[in-house]
Amino acid sequence: MRMVGRVSAGKGRFALATALALAAIAMPVSAKVRLTPSGLSAAAAAPRLKIVVQNRRFSLLAVDHRGMAYGRPLTFGDDRGLYRSRNEGRTWTPIHRFPSRVDLVSVLRDNTLIAHVVTTSLTSLFRSGNHGRTWKKVFQFPPGYGTLTAHSITDDGHYAYVASYNRLAGGINHTTWVWRSADDGQHWSVIRETNLHAHAHFVQADPYTGDIYVGYGDSDEVSAIERSADQGRTWEVVCQGHACRAVDIAFDPSGFAMWGQDQRKPFIVRFDLRDHTLTQQTPLQGASYSTFRLSRLIWLVGVSHEPLPGADPNVYLFASDDGGQSFVEVLRRPALQQSEYVLLKVQFAFPNHDFPIQINTYGTIVARLVPG
Repeated sequence: MRMVGRVSAGKGRFALATALALAAIAMPVSAKVRLTPSGLSAAAAAPRLKIVVQNRRFSLLAVDHRGMAYGRPLTFGDDRGLYRSRNEGRTWTPIHRFPSRVDLVSVLRDNTLIAHVVTTSLTSLFRSGNHGRTWKKVFQFPPGYGTLTAHSITDDGHYAYVASYNRLAGGINHTTWVWRSADDGQHWSVIRETNLHAHAHFVQADPYTGDIYVGYGDSDEVSAIERSADQGRTWEVVCQGHACRAVDIAFDPSGFAMWGQDQRKPFIVRFDLRDHTLTQQTPLQGASYSTFRLSRLIWLVGVSHEPLPGADPNVYLFASDDGGQSFVEVLRRPALQQSEYVLLKVQFAFPNHDFPIQINTYGTIVARLVPG
């Protein structure tokens, strides 16, 4: 997952490794791979997307657990301002101005907000414990390091975690860190340092077990997913190689996880958390940057546009309404800047299960899934 530009919106300057042919997929010895057809049965009606809010003036960045949305204006020069919305992004009220661009916002379980604030070379984290009314700078990454998405930060109800992304050139391996906070993001300390990967794509807590997962990239040789069952004290590799290159991950209480692969010819993957069995399901048109479990039955997987030769000119959203057994395309939009990385992400939801679809330059889009 390498993008040119800002740390938090970019993938680095070195070239993306060419995806291996499916016949040459590199898998860990312990993993068993199954290929299964994915699609709805003839008797089932495909789910349908209904867009309920569109606001091209503001980019929705996050939704807290009360349903408050946070975003910024799309107008150039106004991207330091943070706004909030009580009506799913229809109208916005200014609440804070940062010293530089606010790029992402992460939300902890207790509604603590962590803003990712960026310059051309530095990323800082600002924290608010009062729903965005006041903010304090709590962390600064080393030069060239930062975050990739809002899911570069997570918490397990006891500790918060952040994993470093970078856009450094000169090889595939760089120092990557995972930090932990025992006070809701006010102070951070290193719990994991590795030189075996280019960078970390995500850190996410399984909400049903408390286990912490970190996804690393970027080439097939160094891509892996690690798990810690003791709040970051020890780590084990649970998935490694081509099929395990992911930018996001989501979990089901029955004991499996899902992600869309970060590959040129990717699939949606179902991963058994107990025996590490991988099942490759629906093929996708391009690299996926988000996987989200909306409810017991509904899963959402975003497909982004990367400015690579032969890349699909669109971004997509795939949905499942049968617990992740099958997926169908429910949204397709042209990537308005073909020479740039255009990301489609779903990583938040409102209490009524409406969800924002975040696409570069499109502003606010809020949708819901309805029966076909």
